[in-house]
Amino acid sequence: MGLDEERTRHALGLAVNQLAGTVASIFDHASAFKLPMAFAARNAITAAEMAAAGVTGPEDPIGGRFGFLQTYCADPDPEVMLERLGEEFYADAVIKPWSCCRAAQPSLDACTRLLRDARVSAERIEHVVVHVTPRTAAGFVGQRFEAGDCPEVSAAFSIHYTAAAALAFGTVRPEHLAPEAMADPRVARLLDRIEIRGSLDDGEVLTAEVEVRLSDGTVHRERVDSPLGDVHHAPLSHGQILEKYRLNAAFSGRLDAARAEQVAAQVASFQDLPDVGRLTGLFGTGNA
Repeated sequence: MGLDEERTRHALGLAVNQLAGTVASIFDHASAFKLPMAFAARNAITAAEMAAAGVTGPEDPIGGRFGFLQTYCADPDPEVMLERLGEEFYADAVIKPWSCCRAAQPSLDACTRLLRDARVSAERIEHVVVHVTPRTAAGFVGQRFEAGDCPEVSAAFSIHYTAAAALAFGTVRPEHLAPEAMADPRVARLLDRIEIRGSLDDGEVLTAEVEVRLSDGTVHRERVDSPLGDVHHAPLSHGQILEKYRLNAAFSGRLDAARAEQVAAQVASFQDLPDVGRLTGLFGTGNA
C-alpha cells in the first residue's frame, strides 16, 4: 500500500489491537476453528487501510510495554523475527502430509507404516491400541469420535477417527473427512476396535505408538517420535509436497490442472514477484 515507516508502525499497532482467537471451537467441533487465521489476514489489511487514513497505533507495538512480545511470548527472542526476513517465507516448521490435526498425525503415521511395512490389512484387524501421552488422551483429539453437527471438524480433530481412516484408506485426505467416508463399513468396523490409552510419558511431544492385533493372533507395533512433515526431522520431499497440493487443488474443483501448475510455478519464485496480486489473480475467474 506504499505506507511510509511511521504509518507502517501504526498499522502494526492497529493489527496488534485486533489479535484474538480461542481453542474452544476445536473442543466443541465447530467450523469456526478455521477463522482466526482468516480474521488475522483481514485485520492486517484493515489496519493498513486505517493507518493510511491517519489512525495511529501504539508507539512500539512489537517490543514496547504491553506490546506483542510482552503480551504473547513467555520468553521472547526478537532476533528470530529478523532471520532471513524477505528471503524465506515459512509460516511454520511443519507441512502436514495429512488433512487433520497435527496432534493426530503421530498415530496416523504409525498406522500407515504398519500398512506399508508390516503389510497389515484392515480386514484382519481385531483390536488396535493407540498409545499417546495422558495429556493427548485427555485433550480434544483423544475423545471417542462422534460426527456431531460438523462431521468434518469432528473427524479432523479425532485420533479415534483418523486412525480408523488411515487403516481403512491408507491415508487421510479431505475426501476422507466427508460423511461418505465415515459411512464406509471398513471405518465403522475399525472404530469399534480402536482404543486410545494415555500410557506414554507426558513429557513426550508428538509421539505415539500403535499396537495392532490381527485375527491370527499376531501383534504388530509401530512407534513414531517425529511424524512425517517436520521440516527439520522428518521432512516431506518436494515431490510429496507437490503431490499433496495437486490432489487438494483437484479436490477443490476451483482450479483446472493448467492453472494449478501456474500457481505452483509462481509460488516457486515467490520472492521474485513484484506483488502478490500476480499470484492471487490465478485464483480468480479472469486471466492473471
